[in-house]
Amino acid sequence: MKKHILPVLLLIMICCFACVLAACSEDPPSPPETGLSVSGRVTSDGEPLPGVSVLVNGEARLVTDSDGVFSLSGLDGGEVIAFVKDGFSFSPDSHTVKATVNDLDIRASEVTDEGPDEPDEPDEPDEPDLPDVPDVPEEPDPPEEPDPVLLTAPFAFFSAYSAEGNAAVGFSADVRTETFTLSVLDAEGGILCSAQAAREDGVFRFTDAEAAFDVHVNEEDLDVTVNVSALVKMFDGSFTITVTSSAQNAESATSLPYVCEFAAGVPTVSGASLANGVLSWQASFLPDGCTFAVTANGVKVLETTECSADLSLSEFFIPEGAELKIVALADGKPVAVSEGIPFVRSA
Repeated sequence: MKKHILPVLLLIMICCFACVLAACSEDPPSPPETGLSVSGRVTSDGEPLPGVSVLVNGEARLVTDSDGVFSLSGLDGGEVIAFVKDGFSFSPDSHTVKATVNDLDIRASEVTDEGPDEPDEPDEPDEPDLPDVPDVPEEPDPPEEPDPVLLTAPFAFFSAYSAEGNAAVGFSADVRTETFTLSVLDAEGGILCSAQAAREDGVFRFTDAEAAFDVHVNEEDLDVTVNVSALVKMFDGSFTITVTSSAQNAESATSLPYVCEFAAGVPTVSGASLANGVLSWQASFLPDGCTFAVTANGVKVLETTECSADLSLSEFFIPEGAELKIVALADGKPVAVSEGIPFVRSA
């Protein structure tokens, strides 16, 4: 038995020794190479891509030039080259240095900022069908409001005295006017007092005075005459007014300021007397430039600027007992009339 074991042990020992000798005879692994270089070109859609950062082991070394070219030297084997530029991805995205390479081709592609797709929301369960509801009739559109009408502002103002000696202001107004507003202004244009009246009312009622008015309607305009005697007394004969025309569904319009100039009192002609064919009288509060017309039974027989008249100078025959009156005229319009006296021919 021992004779058989010894040869086996010897054979095992010889095999182990041979294996040790074989292992010792192999070369040890070589260290990684150094001093390698890598160069190449980065393109996008076939065009050179400049400004690409070239990183070695995560550290930026250089950027590609205007032709997209880069060149690295002094590299060690195993170092990793990567490429970075905002808005681009690269293929391949990195290169591990193993040997010198002179024609590394890197291709870039533009990328968008789109995030990952949102997962689809699960479908809502179907609502059960509701019974049909009858349609509610639509409300009709309200009628359109008509555009407001623009009235014409009162115009053509004038001042005069009536035959009774009342101070009056006249003007024309838009025939569509329904309401008038008469305002008295101060020197700065502020309103001192104001009164409103419908055109059929016939009177403006101020706090301390009233001003009656008449309206005559013609085809195109309204002719309005206002008795302003009360305002003459309030403002000593001189004041400024405006008149505003108004109407429903119309835009009001106001006149330009109008300056009224009247005597401080009511114009009067009084004290008529006849002696030796000469008619005499007194006048007060008459406008400047007034003249006097002498009438006999309503017919003018003489006109003068004086407060007396020699009736013998009249070109007209004056019958005995004719009623004589003196009429004060301003711009040809009567502003005051005297009481009548009978004509008596002198002996």
